[in-house]
Amino acid sequence: WSIDQVVCIGDEADLYQLSQYHKRPDIPDLKQELKQLRRAVRQLASLFPVMLLCNSNHVERMKKRVIEAGLPAELLTSWADIIGAPAGWRWADRWVLDRVVYTHGSEFRAKTAARQALDLYRSNVVIGHLHQQAGVYYRKTTAGQLWCLQTGCLVNHRHPVYDYSRLHHDKPVLGCGIVKTGGVPIFLPFEAL
Repeated sequence: WSIDQVVCIGDEADLYQLSQYHKRPDIPDLKQELKQLRRAVRQLASLFPVMLLCNSNHVERMKKRVIEAGLPAELLTSWADIIGAPAGWRWADRWVLDRVVYTHGSEFRAKTAARQALDLYRSNVVIGHLHQQAGVYYRKTTAGQLWCLQTGCLVNHRHPVYDYSRLHHDKPVLGCGIVKTGGVPIFLPFEAL
């Protein structure tokens, strides 16, 4: 694909133990999850030493718990330091590359997320967040044609931390997105885990 820029659309970690939901006692603790995450980051960094990452709701769990505890945010070490990210990884709420907005998409919660993203940004957009949605949505108006690429996710829906969705009819769509030169969006589905 001759990729010249990699954007992680977010949720590079789950931080299950910091979630607001009831915790299963058989799930590894936060220290173990971070150890596994650092190992995965080292592997990803060897493939992608330079990457743009979108801030996202799962990673924000740590900041929320600090605020809930009444502690100042200054006590937080940078996320990059916590996970051992390389110097070439940078985070932001959104990135705009070649007039395409890349954002996690946690502000869109309904099945109309793609349309909401286009309404909000009035630009071509790439979003993630919604595990059960993936693909390219096109919208044409008198102002022109725009698209929203939903990347799907890379979650293992059989893992115990995802057990809350066991009875859901819709399952995660595994995949990733590519925006080719000239702004052509492509969704690449992956085989189910």
